[in-house]
Amino acid sequence: MSMNSISSAESAEITPAEKHADDLPICRSTLAFPLCIVPTSPALVAQLAPADTASGRIRHRVREILRMLVDTTRESGTPVTEIVLVGSQDPRWHTEHRGNFRAWGAPEIQLADGHYLAELVLRYLCNELEPLITASYGSLQEFAAHQHELGTLVLMGIDGSAGLSQSAPLAELPTASHAHQWSQALLGGNTSGPGFATHPNSEQLSRAGVWEPELWLEIAQLKAAGGITSLHLHDLDTTHGVARYIATGLIEPAAVLNRFFQQEF
Repeated sequence: MSMNSISSAESAEITPAEKHADDLPICRSTLAFPLCIVPTSPALVAQLAPADTASGRIRHRVREILRMLVDTTRESGTPVTEIVLVGSQDPRWHTEHRGNFRAWGAPEIQLADGHYLAELVLRYLCNELEPLITASYGSLQEFAAHQHELGTLVLMGIDGSAGLSQSAPLAELPTASHAHQWSQALLGGNTSGPGFATHPNSEQLSRAGVWEPELWLEIAQLKAAGGITSLHLHDLDTTHGVARYIATGLIEPAAVLNRFFQQEF
């Protein structure tokens, strides 16, 4: 299955954020935090891929949705006072250059902090909102181990399968499309193709080209337990054979999440 670009069917299923602000999560009578899930591929950094129009579009959409979340929460009476990041802290994505993309070829970009690729990309995407960032965690379970007040926006960086086409980083993998369909459904999108017959495990996701399967399984487990709700898929892109998603939802505070993580999912 070749997926060099977003299909017309997929495109029709995605709701443009600028036309549907009502799809954004609003915390009026809940202790839940707004959650935004975005990709973290280096190509989203303009200086690393200046001619990549698909990544430029995704970058624009992420920043647009982040601004809309900030505006929407302010109007609801619970303005965003801090942004908490969640993304892979695997040693393979580590750099000694604090807050800098030197290791990936863009030393001219200097951010306030960050030693892992996911955090660096998330900070870059936050743009003028970066000063609101107060913490960065390697998993949702680590996030759940810390208390945060109302007004927290959780920004999670995660990518889908990197094996959706021959030009993908992992080339075309047999079950990559299954992972793609599963991820779309998990994030609240509509799907039209076959996914996994059963709930996938870490090994199945890895074989399907998902680099950070444990983060995906955390989302799935918390969604099934009610710790993550109201997920809505706003956009997706598969131009380079890597599935990149933008979704929003609500995530319960640490006191609630800890109970879920202590359970057998």
